[in-house]
Amino acid sequence: MKIFAIVLALVSGMSFACSENGADGFLPENTMSIPVGAKSAFGGLSQAQFNGVISKVTKIYAPVVSSMGGRLVVERLWADGTVNAYAKRDTPKVWTVQMFGGLARHAAITEDGFALVLCHELGHHIGGAPKKKSMTNPWSSPEGQSDYFATLKCLRHVFLNDNNAVVIQNLAVPADLTAACKKAFTKDDVNICIRSGMAG
Repeated sequence: MKIFAIVLALVSGMSFACSENGADGFLPENTMSIPVGAKSAFGGLSQAQFNGVISKVTKIYAPVVSSMGGRLVVERLWADGTVNAYAKRDTPKVWTVQMFGGLARHAAITEDGFALVLCHELGHHIGGAPKKKSMTNPWSSPEGQSDYFATLKCLRHVFLNDNNAVVIQNLAVPADLTAACKKAFTKDDVNICIRSGMAG
């Protein structure tokens, strides 16, 4: 799970750096870019998969955001090579998540991993307390809370109606992940736990 937190920290929004002013943080700026047409032969998503993941998550969470007084806008920036994703609020009513094609084309990204990143960015908007206390981002749940929301809440809803037993059959699941999920959950919740862990 520590690796999962580090991965999410790397792909989370630049406006959520560690400093109060958002100008700097503990990691160097991510300048990685993977242009259209440079998808790895060993992984990454097609444009159809990119759009499918975004549509699936948005269908579930646009009504949730609406019930909280906002309008969810997920910018599908397939042509942008940026290997990252961001959450932002340009106005109090428009809650934006930017999902970049460069991240989707990265060799390590799977559809579940991409859904996890989208869930993490949504977590900045609706992940709950604690909220980051600053002048620039008083609406934002911090990184840890966004991680918590992404794995325990969002992915569980996204995967809920899938045949998770079949999905995890095709994954190289470590025995310690299976044991931990079986200890914490029952029935199909075990499979959702395993799938969420593998997404990280």
